[in-house]
Amino acid sequence: MIKMKLVHLLFIFGLVMATSVLAVDVSLAKTDYNSGDIVVVSVSGCSGTSLLLIENPYDELIALSQNEDNWQYSYNTLSDSLKGQYNLTVNCADGTNQQSWFCLNSAGCELNLPEPEPPQNWTYDELEDLFLDYNETYPELRDDFINFSLEEESLEELIEIESDKNESNIIDNLETNLTYVQSDLEDAKTELNTLKEDLKVLKKDVGDYTKKLENNNENETLINQSEKLENQTSILYQKVKNVLNGKSEDYIPIINVEDECLGNITCDSWSFCTADLKKVRTCTDNNDCIAPYNQTLACDACIESWICGVWSSCSGNQQTRSCLDEHFCGAVLNKPELSRSCSDSGSSSGGSSGSGISNTNSGNTLSDSELEQNQDLYFEPTDPNDVLVEGELTDSKDLVGNQKKSSIDVKDILFILGSLFLLIVIVVLSYLIYTKLNKKKVSPELSGYILRQRVKGATNQQIRQALMNSGWSDDDVNLALRKK
Repeated sequence: MIKMKLVHLLFIFGLVMATSVLAVDVSLAKTDYNSGDIVVVSVSGCSGTSLLLIENPYDELIALSQNEDNWQYSYNTLSDSLKGQYNLTVNCADGTNQQSWFCLNSAGCELNLPEPEPPQNWTYDELEDLFLDYNETYPELRDDFINFSLEEESLEELIEIESDKNESNIIDNLETNLTYVQSDLEDAKTELNTLKEDLKVLKKDVGDYTKKLENNNENETLINQSEKLENQTSILYQKVKNVLNGKSEDYIPIINVEDECLGNITCDSWSFCTADLKKVRTCTDNNDCIAPYNQTLACDACIESWICGVWSSCSGNQQTRSCLDEHFCGAVLNKPELSRSCSDSGSSSGGSSGSGISNTNSGNTLSDSELEQNQDLYFEPTDPNDVLVEGELTDSKDLVGNQKKSSIDVKDILFILGSLFLLIVIVVLSYLIYTKLNKKKVSPELSGYILRQRVKGATNQQIRQALMNSGWSDDDVNLALRKK
């Protein structure tokens, strides 16, 4: 009798456990998805908190989310583009779990991944060479992808404009060009995706190499170099992902956890263009969701702007002065002279003596103590030898000329013609150099932002205001909007 009761209790206990396990449900609308689709995962049957994990075909964790009771999670397949089976696991607070799966770009998951290659005994130099190759390839692939995207957008806008005019011949030509551009864009996207996957593999290989060094107590310098290479690979990988997702390549994603932190980012003004043709600013999250970080942006060559104190009194046949580049370009190409010879009797090779900042056009002076405080004065150095010496007057007889010369000889005519020709060449060359220096290119980052905002329906005024608030100059914004 006791045995029968015990069997009944065990049977009931097992039935309850089986029921609780079967109660957990992970459901999907379908099992086959393509890149760009949204996978909606429905979790039900868990009492209290449950945790959802999604792994790609390489068993890498690519998504993690948690919630309570019955809930849903939306996963964007663009965040990982591997072909094959993705596995889902839900762990409940009571210890029960349930699994499911879906296929991406592989109907029925029939495209099985090849068996992973055996671990390779990499050296640091080999890993570094791989990274350098990828780093050199990336800029060209990025520019192709961005340019084809912008060209596609421009052609679509033109087709829309011409459709209103009922210009069928023009529309046909534009649609043909659009087909070619879209094909090129797809090729560029494929190459960027390939680079992204190569970088993901390289990142894992470098990480494994670093762990191997640490386990073997290798040279600390080599370990530090390997950790630095792993960080550089991760940064380049994130840049490629950002470009493919239509973001700035320097975009730093904010990872949302259960208690979502809403960032409030403010950035300083851009610095002057440095000697390596970059300007920098610091961005800070006022809500402390992420740590402060620096942003860099390509810029035109830094223009030196020197302000100088006036020459000192003559001492030991020398005069000196101090000069400061208020743009801090770090270059001395146009730095004025800081010393010159003079005569103790009071005369010098040009300029005046005393203290303060001198402006040769206005004659105003400021004290040397105000040199670093004054940021609005610009100094254009003049040649101290360009001075007029009294008494250098040409004899009147030479001005009148020799009365025996009654006409201009051939040499004078050739000299005048040669001078005119040289003057024309100088003017043409100056114009070409000026137009080349002033021909500004639109930043791909700026063009990409305008493209994305227009797709979202933003007006030019809204785009302009947002860019101005972010530190872009009015000239850059106007140029980008005109070209779009």
